[in-house]
Amino acid sequence: MSEEFSITASFEMNNHEQMSELQTLLEHLDLYETAEASSILAKHNITEAQQIIELLTLPHSGYNNNCNLVDMYMATHADSVDDVELVIDETGLSATLHAEGYDHDADDFCSAMVLILIAIGAKNIDASGGTSFWFAKWKYDSVGGTHLEFNQE
Repeated sequence: MSEEFSITASFEMNNHEQMSELQTLLEHLDLYETAEASSILAKHNITEAQQIIELLTLPHSGYNNNCNLVDMYMATHADSVDDVELVIDETGLSATLHAEGYDHDADDFCSAMVLILIAIGAKNIDASGGTSFWFAKWKYDSVGGTHLEFNQE
């Protein structure tokens, strides 16, 4: 039996259009519409996120900087995630993204979720997630500060 996991990521967007595109992107990902999701990300700076995949994945991850972010998200979402919820604050520029499910590829899903936020233009990302066996924190700020902290019991 797999352990339950959860991740919560708080972040900010530069404008309401970015937030709206994130909502649309998440809807397409939830419906497994990968072409539509890829099309949305192609409008943004996906290159930056692609270049730091290895910095934001855990040590045992099979993903690298040559991976497709949508494929990574979808492959790990299918095995791990029961629910993804986006809660936008009253300004419409800050939000919290929460996901939970079972720990099959949850660590890679969490990394993919943070990388997709980076690709779509989120800033000041502060995410934490894990199970009773492992815990990780992902941090990213818009001036290029990237950090992953991983603890395993």
